[in-house]
Amino acid sequence: MSYKRDKNEEKLDDVVKRLINSYGYSNKFNEYEVVEAFSKIMGSVIMKKVDDAYVYNSKLVLKLTSAPLRQELSMEKTKLIAMINQELKTDFLKDIILK
Repeated sequence: MSYKRDKNEEKLDDVVKRLINSYGYSNKFNEYEVVEAFSKIMGSVIMKKVDDAYVYNSKLVLKLTSAPLRQELSMEKTKLIAMINQELKTDFLKDIILK
């Protein structure tokens, strides 16, 4: 059985995004997505050295247990920000703060 799309049908992704925006949860959703994108990019081995990761004012705050990792991430901040924003398809993330 073949099914033709109606002109009024929308993609589920678009409907969910519109719903999130209409209830004012877009920033919270973006914050969650930033942490998830960072975790995906870095992988589980690196994430074991991250004590806490959260977003505050469009800045990713990372509490790290490894000084060498902190140094490496500080040198690659701009690249990481670009990779995360590319993953999210938005320019939400502005900075990364390492603690």
